[in-house]
Amino acid sequence: MHNTMHTRDTQPSRTDGSKQPSPNHTHGTHGRGWRRWVPACLLVVVCLGVWSSSLGGEFNLDDEAHIVDPRKTIESQNFLESMTGNRPMVSASIWLNFHVDRALGGDGLRTAGYHVWNITVHTLAALVLWLLVRDTLLIDRRPDREAMTRTRAGWFAFAVALLWSIHPLQTESVAYIIQRGEAMVGLFMLTAVWGLNRVAHVQAGGWDASGGSPGRWRAWAWGGCVVMAALLGAGSKEVMVVTPVVMLMYDRVFVARGWRELVARRWAVHLAVWVIVLPMVLSHLPGVGGMLRGDGAVPHPAGVGVLETEHPAETPASAGFGMEGLDPYHYAISQPGVILHYLRLSVWPRGQCFDYGWPVAKNLREVAWPIGAMMLMLIATGITKWRWPRVGFCAATFFFILAPTSSVMPIADLCVEHRMYLPLAPVCVLVVMGVWMLLGRIKVPAARVGVSCVLLVGVSVPLAWATVQRNALYHDPLALWQDAVSVSPNNWRGHYSVGIYLARGGNFREAADAFAESLKFKPGDVKTRTDYARAIALLGYTDEAIRQLRIALDTGRGDAQGWYELGVLLLQKNDLPAARDAFIHCTNLPTGNVNPEAHNLLGITLAKMGDIRGAVEHFTRAVQLDPGNPNYRENLSRATEQRTPPATR
Repeated sequence: MHNTMHTRDTQPSRTDGSKQPSPNHTHGTHGRGWRRWVPACLLVVVCLGVWSSSLGGEFNLDDEAHIVDPRKTIESQNFLESMTGNRPMVSASIWLNFHVDRALGGDGLRTAGYHVWNITVHTLAALVLWLLVRDTLLIDRRPDREAMTRTRAGWFAFAVALLWSIHPLQTESVAYIIQRGEAMVGLFMLTAVWGLNRVAHVQAGGWDASGGSPGRWRAWAWGGCVVMAALLGAGSKEVMVVTPVVMLMYDRVFVARGWRELVARRWAVHLAVWVIVLPMVLSHLPGVGGMLRGDGAVPHPAGVGVLETEHPAETPASAGFGMEGLDPYHYAISQPGVILHYLRLSVWPRGQCFDYGWPVAKNLREVAWPIGAMMLMLIATGITKWRWPRVGFCAATFFFILAPTSSVMPIADLCVEHRMYLPLAPVCVLVVMGVWMLLGRIKVPAARVGVSCVLLVGVSVPLAWATVQRNALYHDPLALWQDAVSVSPNNWRGHYSVGIYLARGGNFREAADAFAESLKFKPGDVKTRTDYARAIALLGYTDEAIRQLRIALDTGRGDAQGWYELGVLLLQKNDLPAARDAFIHCTNLPTGNVNPEAHNLLGITLAKMGDIRGAVEHFTRAVQLDPGNPNYRENLSRATEQRTPPATR
């Protein structure tokens, strides 16, 4: 990773069993005492200070589908029951946040506790990154180099971890609550690689395959930490699948002197990680097995509609080779442009967007230069990996971590910033490494230190300020979506979500305009057209609202709430036959059949049309669904009286 790295490895034994220094390894001087932990403490303080600005953030987009909407389910589950789904560790963390908030007197949906979890995970990940970079810098198999001291390694690692932890690209993984899975898998992947470093360090300090010293048990303990990190990471997010490969590359590049040594000394750790991670990630538990079949699902943007509608009964798959309308070829040729965009944001974080709505490339011609640039980068990575393995490791790791989401497997959102959470780390290492080498040309140590501090402060302060400003957008979902639309004006989902939050604030006229803008880019979206109809209905345009609802419902998708609202509008216009048909459509659908108001209004419609028997049937159903509602009981009583012949009263 740097030209002045130090190693600690197994020393060959004398014939009398004692140890002697290996001629192939050197031992540098290390900083002692509390000073070696100053960078770590400073890193934690800065990280907590910057990310405390996210504490006021609200629930956004998928937060509502995974936290707000299923709150009754979360409340009724115990901890073990919560560990279900594709990402059981994320589900369990949500369960903990919900119940801790309830225990503290809240309703389980106060966002502060959720943000504290995200900030804590991110700070721990930054600390582990610092440890990993520092301890890697102390490894070098070349005796002709000056050994790097622990103090210098600590400050180099501090620069890397600082830039990584406060970068604005991390806001989506930290301030966006449900994306905690990205930060969690980042923490566990870093922990697994650092644990491997510790296993090798303990082995080099006094245990080999034939030894029985206490160091052997320390190596097994660190190996257990690696295995646990792999297990937790596999339950956090599917990208953990690349961890076994990253660990192998790290061991071979930085630790082992050859594949034979790697297999002989650490085969058990590597095998355990492969055995744990691959079956978990590729099974139904974390969801990649389902993703390969294309049976994943995502909620409609912004969660609920203007009138608090339920989600559609069926939602399209969000990832997998079976996705409708997005095949591996077109997804793959679109990704070079996305990756180049990620790299640009890494260097110059302007133009960030919560939801890009990145367009799918139609042919090779329109993405020729991004594909060409990506091919050159991959070739350069291969050459660098062969010529300068430590530098090549960083470049290769960047592409490996992005591979599950930015290669050939289609995912509904082509570009999202949280995918750069961990890939940003090797980018920061390469940047700091380059600056470090340039500063090495300054001969005066004091001047070198001064210039280093000025550069680090000059870069980190603007990054921290940009992160604080970006976090502020998450405090106001409407502002967040308006910002997204300003960056990506052709994104239908952005306009739709702006409309949702405008409507929630009672601004139905502007909401209707936003829905209409969204329909320009995706006229066939049923939810958007339905919510547009709701908004204009509230503005008094009943006839146009009925027309828009009919267009939406003519698609054949069973939206019970849409049929219900169509029936309400038709009943207001006293079009009883059409209203009856709309309510019947609604109550024949599973979600509509449990809507007591739909049955009540159908009963009213039937009663007005003279069908008292049918009215009694639906009033009865409404009372069964909501026995405490006095209106339903009164309607049932009146209809029953009308049905009963006068002679038998």
